[in-house]
Amino acid sequence: MSLVVTTPSDREIVLARSFDAPRRLVFAAFTRPELLTRWYGARGWHLVTCEIDLRVGGAYRFVSERMARAGGAGSEGAALGTVRVSEKTARGGAFDSQATALGGERMARGGVFDSVGAGGERMAQSGVYREVEPDARLVLTEVFDDQSYPGETLITHEFVERAGRTDLTSTVRYATPEGRDRVLRYPMARGVGEGFDRLDQLLMEGIPDELDS
Repeated sequence: MSLVVTTPSDREIVLARSFDAPRRLVFAAFTRPELLTRWYGARGWHLVTCEIDLRVGGAYRFVSERMARAGGAGSEGAALGTVRVSEKTARGGAFDSQATALGGERMARGGVFDSVGAGGERMAQSGVYREVEPDARLVLTEVFDDQSYPGETLITHEFVERAGRTDLTSTVRYATPEGRDRVLRYPMARGVGEGFDRLDQLLMEGIPDELDS
């Protein structure tokens, strides 16, 4: 199923997509750094930092970058170097590891996503979890380091399972109508759609048993 984008109010963008996988796996892909680094972002972009404290009031941070092509600019074949993944959960457990990422793998660091593009481009976003309902619902805030619109964005992800498939609905609510309109002028839908295509591929390939928990 392709991504469906709607605008039910002057401050909202709603993104809907169905995945051929149970919702526990889709939820895990949104909350486990080891999985997020394998799909998050538009084609050519990779998480180099992914830190998540998955609890109400816990913070996250993502940093992404577009890797340079082997022998040129902008390829997924370039080596990414050392990856740091950090995760904290409401259960009080912690996971912290480093590994070398090559090819199309992504890097993650902490509760933040940090992205960097070809030619030194970098994109970083962070926020706080407002609601965490395992396998069913996530509500979180979002602010980009170099944000071109005012205020804090509120994102609600809802995971509904039907006959082994998961319907994902993501509602993005901006602080102002002007901020929402500015985002609509960006290639946001394309980027989200490409990321969800990568997630779909990850789910088809299968998630290791040790991450399915």
